[in-house]
Amino acid sequence: MGTTAAWVSRMTALAASATGVASASSSARRRAGEVTGEVDPMTCTETSEHRLADGSTVLLREHHHLPDGLHTLAASVGFEVGAVWAGGAGDWRREPPSVNDHELLLLARRPG
Repeated sequence: MGTTAAWVSRMTALAASATGVASASSSARRRAGEVTGEVDPMTCTETSEHRLADGSTVLLREHHHLPDGLHTLAASVGFEVGAVWAGGAGDWRREPPSVNDHELLLLARRPG
């Protein structure tokens, strides 16, 4: 399976975990102050609701990027992309990301 296909497969798995039993129990988790959310595998967008200490809630919408898409997005707004690396907080590596990496690091510069 190619890298892009593996990333899409991972997003599909995330979407599956955000439905069914997870969706049925979202009200209970929301009352308990836990994060709730849904993943749209077609847009790679995750929408979640977070309860703050004062009892109010905040809606958070995150867009997940595949490595190729992140490279294209940065280049389309004028950045010269050096690399897209793998890792996460405290675990950055100078290597291509795999489907097991939760975050991407874009190394780019704006000319001029």
